[in-house]
Amino acid sequence: MNEKITNPTDCISLLLPYAKKKQEHFGIIFLDSGKNVISKKVLFIGTCNKAFISIREIFWEACKKNAVAIIAFHNHPSGDTAPSLEDVESTKAIKKAGELMGIQLLDHIIVSKYSYYSFCEHNFFDESESENCVAEK
Repeated sequence: MNEKITNPTDCISLLLPYAKKKQEHFGIIFLDSGKNVISKKVLFIGTCNKAFISIREIFWEACKKNAVAIIAFHNHPSGDTAPSLEDVESTKAIKKAGELMGIQLLDHIIVSKYSYYSFCEHNFFDESESENCVAEK
């Protein structure tokens, strides 16, 4: 793919194909140590308002790709990119598992046909982690 990710908007062109999907698509952008895209993969497809994810499957794929960092993404078919409670909880779980695995979660981006929401841009991550966030501070 040969793209470097320096901020959330760098991801948007990669995620546009999912913006108008009628079902939730949850996937991962896999990155090397220089924040270069290794690949992108949709791992789970759900209903019009929910996708069930498996933390194990996310990190199994990340290990297979030899990823150092990941960016989670999914779409909201409703058009409203505000994260749900489930989105927040799953982001926390992915982040925690990544810390144990040595694979850093840099962001979680929600896209719709109207806009996007970046957890990183909205200060979801601790200040001590802000230098690792893909959003430039």
